[in-house]
Amino acid sequence: MNKRFFYLIAPLILSLSFPEKSFSANRKQKINSYVKLAKAFYTKKNYTQAAVYFEKAISLKSNSKFYFNIAQCYRLAGELEKALSYYNLFLPYVRSLKNISSGKKRAIEKEITGYIVVITEKIQKKNELIKLEKEKQLQKEKAENLKKQKAAQQKLMEEQKEKDILAKKLAEEKAASMKLKAKKSVTSKWWFKGGFAVAGTALLFSGISGILALKYKSDYENTGLDGNRENALLFRTTTDVFLGTALITGIIVGIKTYLYNDDEKSKENARYVISPYCSHSYCGAFLGINF
Repeated sequence: MNKRFFYLIAPLILSLSFPEKSFSANRKQKINSYVKLAKAFYTKKNYTQAAVYFEKAISLKSNSKFYFNIAQCYRLAGELEKALSYYNLFLPYVRSLKNISSGKKRAIEKEITGYIVVITEKIQKKNELIKLEKEKQLQKEKAENLKKQKAAQQKLMEEQKEKDILAKKLAEEKAASMKLKAKKSVTSKWWFKGGFAVAGTALLFSGISGILALKYKSDYENTGLDGNRENALLFRTTTDVFLGTALITGIIVGIKTYLYNDDEKSKENARYVISPYCSHSYCGAFLGINF
């Protein structure tokens, strides 16, 4: 069915007569005005606006013939759902149309039914396309979300990798620093350990010899025996030897330590002190190292 069917029905609408008992003159005038405007908009191919005025007319007077005109307008405007609704409203009234032969009514009925079938199929296809489009959109969004998740995971992995590399680097630097520090530490040197042991042992024997020298000197003063005098002199000499050994060893270790700690900070942190002292009976030395 095409536009010419509209003009077949339109004259029926425009030539409607309204009983005086049912309608006021003002209402009839409004209906005729709406129909006239609808036809004008339809001629200008403004089908949506034409449908609006036909609907205004039908709101004042229910007339089955208007359903077809409205359906035509919406179909041509591309609003298939509305067109289908009005074709279904019009179809039951086809056989009650006046001034139209039975054959013509059957043809109209067949044509309207064809419209309904075609529009229904179009709507179904449209809905299927919309559904398919929505599914595609969902799949696209799902793929994008998955891609974002993978990118986020990859970023986290890279950040963790960078952290691990940095932690490993810091650990290596710390280990190297500790190793270097241990290597530079004067107390780890064999000459320091050996010298300290020699000096300590010499001081120990010097102390023992000094005590023995004092003992034999006291015995000599009490007894007057020459053996005690000789022993006192022997142990005094031994004390001096051990004390000299400790003093010389301390000096050597101190000088070596000073030379080893060649920077000002290390020198300040690794000072040695040698303090000689003497009493009325013998002399000694004190060796101190501050690290």
